[in-house]
Amino acid sequence: MISAPARFLFAAARAAGETALELLYPPLCMSCGKRRAEGFCDACLMEIFAAPAPTCADCGRLLRAPGIPCKDCRQTEFAFDKARGAARYAGLLRALLRRFKLGGEIHLARPLGAIAADLAERECPRPDAVVPVPISRRKLLARGFNQAELLAESVAARLGRPLFPKALVRLRKAGKQAFLTRAGRIANAAGLFAPKQPMFGSVPDFSGKRVLLVDDVITTGATASACAAALRIMGASEVDALAVGR
Repeated sequence: MISAPARFLFAAARAAGETALELLYPPLCMSCGKRRAEGFCDACLMEIFAAPAPTCADCGRLLRAPGIPCKDCRQTEFAFDKARGAARYAGLLRALLRRFKLGGEIHLARPLGAIAADLAERECPRPDAVVPVPISRRKLLARGFNQAELLAESVAARLGRPLFPKALVRLRKAGKQAFLTRAGRIANAAGLFAPKQPMFGSVPDFSGKRVLLVDDVITTGATASACAAALRIMGASEVDALAVGR
């Protein structure tokens, strides 16, 4: 058995070694790789959050001017209570999310997850549960990970709330949504998700619970609304949707 003084000396030596390595090889910005940073440097963060725009109080859609009612919320009844995105899905943020999701750069999960967690602390600090938007089995096998689940892990850890990574399942292939209208996307996503029926155990009971749904990007809100509808079936009394990009 290692004595307490020995454990202390070992821990001190390890900490000193890590400090020396950090001095020799300081962490660099995961976006530009030029500036010292834990995650993203200040310059890249300023670019991500540049020119903040007014947003709809319900769906988080970016508006051209404050005080204008959101057309989407006037024409569509979403299943979620509110949706929020941390920043505009454009420019640098769009490139980073594509590198993360499509380029397999999983190391970006930590700084992008921190952005999502910051938003969650402001908009939904005390959910009863955190649930990621599921992806299809085909995409999971090809990609090796669910980007929404990795982001949701950061959010749940920051908030200190339970994570239910397998609460929902995608029932069918949605097909290409990129060229569909907003109404087409909503119709295409209807009934796309359901509570996952595990081989062992039971479906999570969200009766009377406030659930925070996490994804990488919210565009029309169709996917988030379809997931929220499934969470309502599981008893959720309130569903807030959150994403890094909007």
